[in-house]
Amino acid sequence: IGRFPVTVWEYGSYLHQTEAATPQDWEDQSQHPGRPVVSVAWHEAQRYCQWSGCRLPSEQQSEIAARGSEARIYPWGWTEPDDHLANFGRKVGHPTPVGMFPDGDTPDGVADMAGNVWEWTASDDKDSKCVRGASYFSVADVLRAVYRYRGEPVNRYDDFGFRCVRDHLDCATI
Repeated sequence: IGRFPVTVWEYGSYLHQTEAATPQDWEDQSQHPGRPVVSVAWHEAQRYCQWSGCRLPSEQQSEIAARGSEARIYPWGWTEPDDHLANFGRKVGHPTPVGMFPDGDTPDGVADMAGNVWEWTASDDKDSKCVRGASYFSVADVLRAVYRYRGEPVNRYDDFGFRCVRDHLDCATI
């Protein structure tokens, strides 16, 4: 699984090399290249992952990356969330640059698995898609590694981003 969510800068490279539609708030987002890209519908996230030679993770892969073999309550362990571990609770009020909360990384070094932005997965939940990880709007309880939510795949939510997973070492990196 990707160490970070896909950033505005990475998504901008994709937009430059393809004819993909830009998010409606792209002008504002492009001012913050280190933040996770948001306002990308599920199908657009899926196309980005395919373009990069990867794919969206399944809901199970996302949970395993967050919980680890130790079945952690939070990606970083068992400690309750605080301002040093994640961007949550509307304290900042917007996504922060990826990796800004290294104390909240998993022991394997995967960043932002809780807080900052919800992340699309490839998994379905009835007529919607599952998302994991919570966002900067979320309350502390929602940052638990097992928490799941859903979104309509055609919507462009301003607190939904994504990360990619690769099955092989030939996955393109930017």
